[in-house]
Amino acid sequence: MANIGSNITHLNSRDAGLQSERLEKTAHDFRSSLNIIIGFSELLLDEAPGKINDEQRRALSDIHDSGLRLLDIVNRVFDPSSPEYHKIFRC
Repeated sequence: MANIGSNITHLNSRDAGLQSERLEKTAHDFRSSLNIIIGFSELLLDEAPGKINDEQRRALSDIHDSGLRLLDIVNRVFDPSSPEYHKIFRC
C-alpha cells in the first residue's frame, strides 16, 4: 500500500514539473514576441529606416505602449512569486 502512495506522489510531482515547464515555455514565447514588437516599434519611432509622419508616429506609439503593458501583465502573471500566478494556476 505504501508503494502505491509513493507512486502517486511521484506522478503528482512529475505532473507539477511538466506543468511548470509548459508555463515557462509559454511565458518565454509571450515575452519573446512582445519584445520583438516593442523593439521594432522603437526602431521605427526612432526613424532608423526613414522618416515617419504624425499618424504613423501615433500608431507606432500605441503599438509600443500596448506592447509594454502586455509585457508587464505577462511578467506579473507568470511570476511564481506573484499573487496573480497562484490565483490563475492554483499552485
